[in-house]
Amino acid sequence: MGATKLTLSNGVVVIVKQTDFKADEILFDAQALGGTSVLPDSYANSLIFFPVASGSHGLGDYTSKDLQKYLQGKQVSVDFGFDSYVRGISGSTTPKDLPTLMELLYMGFTNFTFTPEEFLAVQKQYEGIIHNQETNPEYVFGRDLSKALYENPRRQAMSVEAINGATLEQTLDIARKMTANAADYTFYFVGNIDMATFRPLVEQYIATLPADKATAVTAPHYLASLGIKPGDKEIGFKTPMQTPQTFVAVLDYGNLDYTPENRAAASVAGQILTNRLLGTVREDMGAVYSIWASGNMQRVADGNNTVIQSVFPMKPEMKKEVLDFIAKEFKNMESNITDEELAKVVEFSIKNVQEAREKNNAWLNGMAGEALNGVDTFNGAEEMYRAMKPADIQNFMKALNAQGNYRVIYLEAEETPAE
Repeated sequence: MGATKLTLSNGVVVIVKQTDFKADEILFDAQALGGTSVLPDSYANSLIFFPVASGSHGLGDYTSKDLQKYLQGKQVSVDFGFDSYVRGISGSTTPKDLPTLMELLYMGFTNFTFTPEEFLAVQKQYEGIIHNQETNPEYVFGRDLSKALYENPRRQAMSVEAINGATLEQTLDIARKMTANAADYTFYFVGNIDMATFRPLVEQYIATLPADKATAVTAPHYLASLGIKPGDKEIGFKTPMQTPQTFVAVLDYGNLDYTPENRAAASVAGQILTNRLLGTVREDMGAVYSIWASGNMQRVADGNNTVIQSVFPMKPEMKKEVLDFIAKEFKNMESNITDEELAKVVEFSIKNVQEAREKNNAWLNGMAGEALNGVDTFNGAEEMYRAMKPADIQNFMKALNAQGNYRVIYLEAEETPAE
């Protein structure tokens, strides 16, 4: 991809892509295989709470409040995201503030901290937020959807119980275990980078991180219970609602080879389905205010890496009519993709690809993504879309539907007893 590879004295690899797209932008991403699946289920509450807690952490000698003061006037951000099988640390800055980004990065690996007072304050803040949402049908739907799709407690929605069950000790342990060996990670920098300035900073901050190439994690620890439940079971829930609506999630998922063609087919299938849903469910039936579908593939997954899904609220009285139509369309797409609807989506996709080649984040995501499973989905994308035929999408849908994982989960209004 026209990038420079630096192998540091501690074994860490840094990839640098110099661009002139934006004079004041440098983006950063560190990716590593392996993640929180190695932790026991006793960490479930802390793992659920970690994404929000990590927004109020301290670094080094800085408390969270001190850090905010220190960064005032600087354009720097560093975010920590630890998934079950992939770890990511991302950030952005300007050429002027690059030294500060490096400083934060170093402290993130060596001294990710919380004060007990700040951790408790975040718990209380989110306890109040979630408590206020507990009767909100959208929150209830998200909570029940997680229950229906996943068995493992760490895959459940955030709740007051999870927030109060999270501990400072476990939260710190999560961060420190996930960053214990910098050699697990490959570091990517994209943007307006002056190598004469960049190299000394890399040597000062990244080459001095604790790292052991010999013990680096090279594969995730898969845990069957973290995966989405297989099968085609339809599940409904009820909750009190002031304004009755039916909240619906339709998912069709399975395990397919992760290739650029399949990844593109998933995206295109989702867009075609969106157009069909808008045309019939919204415009003809008038059953929804808005509706969409998406198709995605995960680079690192233990089975069921592919999903086409649609999530929406709708008029309760039209539930059967809408769900019957959607089910038929999922099946219909095995044999009926028109040249016209494909051409429309392909044109849109090619435009996005062309625009992406002038953006730093697209190059960053392309390189970091390829590192996870060795599949380059960035180069050659335009040509691949141009060569796409209706049969490609039809065959993709056949392969996905054949796996028998078509799920419908819905939440309805609880009937009010007659007085």
